[in-house]
Amino acid sequence: MGEAVPESVSRRISALRWPACLVPVLAHAAQSFAFVGDYPKTAEWLVPLMDSPYLWTDAFIYSLLGIGVVPMFFLFSGYLHFACPRSYSEVLRRRVPRIFVPMVLWTAIFCAFALAVIPLFGLCSGYDFLFSSDPKRWFTCLVGDYSHPFTAGLCCPTVYQFWYLRDLIVLMLIGPLVNWWLRRAPIVYFALVCASAFGDWRPLLVGTTALMFYSLGAFCGLRKVDFFALADRYCPWPLLALALVVQIVVMRHLGTSLTLNPMVGCFTSILFFLKASALLVANERRFAVLRRLDRQSFFLYCCHGGTVGNVMFMLTAFVLPYDRPWMAAVGAFVIFALNAGLCTGVGLALERWCPRLFARLTGGRG
Repeated sequence: MGEAVPESVSRRISALRWPACLVPVLAHAAQSFAFVGDYPKTAEWLVPLMDSPYLWTDAFIYSLLGIGVVPMFFLFSGYLHFACPRSYSEVLRRRVPRIFVPMVLWTAIFCAFALAVIPLFGLCSGYDFLFSSDPKRWFTCLVGDYSHPFTAGLCCPTVYQFWYLRDLIVLMLIGPLVNWWLRRAPIVYFALVCASAFGDWRPLLVGTTALMFYSLGAFCGLRKVDFFALADRYCPWPLLALALVVQIVVMRHLGTSLTLNPMVGCFTSILFFLKASALLVANERRFAVLRRLDRQSFFLYCCHGGTVGNVMFMLTAFVLPYDRPWMAAVGAFVIFALNAGLCTGVGLALERWCPRLFARLTGGRG
């Protein structure tokens, strides 16, 4: 990382990336069960948390911990982009291609896999909504149709999973505008960002959560604020535990559709990971392993989603009785272990035996 980033911050970001990527992998594995069997096929399945062990499992993984992982990566990106400033021409020449090229390559790989390889083995029988061949749906998901992809019939996970990269590219392109506002009128700027978040406005195809946490990271980068140190000092573990309990109570009695609840959950989840990072870097041997796996975090993010996870769900369905709620909870962890292990193993093999290909697929992160 750049010279402007303190070593302590650099170490903790590196230690967090791969473990944090595991949480969405587990959350996506758990969510696979929302669309099959006797489970409801709408977003309402998130609300009745007491119905089964599976719903409890998914609610804890996604709504308590996983909800803040992607916002945390936007926080890190904003911090690194503004703590290590580059000219706008360099951003267009180097930073944007490092994200755009892998996004195009991975989209092409998944499209070919979903539309050519899977039908040969008949794996998509009964799962047509996961492997749509309608070009309009693929394009709509890619450019950012923010209507719910499942309820709107736009379920194309092989493209939709890269919304994070799409938003990050847009945020880098509007970086000079963000920089101008943060330097001259940060209070007004964050008031507008908060209004857009709670009003659910989505300017420039960018999600409101992405804009908020990228802006927070940019502010910290410009002002040299160490958010890890702030979390260590002002967020003791008992307070975080209490916040998690409150989240469970709120979701149990009020549901998860409230605008305030997801935003509070994001901050709680992020604080949890910021605090936990101190434990990850406390042991040098552990940190050495995590620093090596840090290079696999982007590969794991790209590889695990959409087609790969869904195929693993279909294959394990031949063995595990997913019609039982308790087995669905177990199956989520089985699919997670297979998915994370396979993707990380393939990434490590490519990094060692095909470093140039690995570099292309990860934007030179090998």
